[in-house]
Amino acid sequence: MSKLILGSITVIVHGYISNNGLPYFQKAVPATLRGRIGKATIKIRLHERDGNYAVQCHRLDNQFSALFRAMKNDPNIVPSETKLAAIALLATAGVRPEDGAEEIRFRRDDGRVEVINPAQDFLHDFLTEKGFESSPVTKAAFAALDGKLPILLSEAFSVYLDNHSKGQDRKFQESQKQHWDKLINLVGDKPIKALSRPDAKLYRDHRLGSGVAPTTVAREISTIRAILTKVLIHQPN
Repeated sequence: MSKLILGSITVIVHGYISNNGLPYFQKAVPATLRGRIGKATIKIRLHERDGNYAVQCHRLDNQFSALFRAMKNDPNIVPSETKLAAIALLATAGVRPEDGAEEIRFRRDDGRVEVINPAQDFLHDFLTEKGFESSPVTKAAFAALDGKLPILLSEAFSVYLDNHSKGQDRKFQESQKQHWDKLINLVGDKPIKALSRPDAKLYRDHRLGSGVAPTTVAREISTIRAILTKVLIHQPN
């Protein structure tokens, strides 16, 4: 825990350190995982281009905490943690999601064009060397390099508000979010495209079984449908 001075404000930030005047995020690797990670401490240089240092440290701390939980085979890991863990795994390997867009093309002697993705190959070699087995986290890491990480239900509501004319209205936010939170509590924080008809039936039956009037349940489902539609339009991945 370190102090970060932002103008006239001093903020306590987990993971922030200054190394020879340069800003870094630092987090200790649990002793049981150091052999697989290959180091005792995670240290990542922070850059102004990536935004506020305190925010970067908070995000990285969450990501690596999720990664460590996943590596310990936490049976309670959820998709949102898997996504955070995947991005943290890329940081551990020294690659970023945007690196996956880089391709090298060359023409073979037989005239065919071969495409190589250096970041994908590097990540594969890193995981093999460190003894990582295929898991939801490693699959999500490769998906992140491809720019194909799915939008989760927990992330979708902010997308909805960002693209709604009443998105800044506090009362509107609260009235809409209560139904969305009920959905997540019932079906879990899954990718938005993984929602199915049985999930909708589960929500309906649960609300009706709780004594909610059918007309009220219909309005709630209409709200959920509107959120889904808006998100899928603006975030098709």
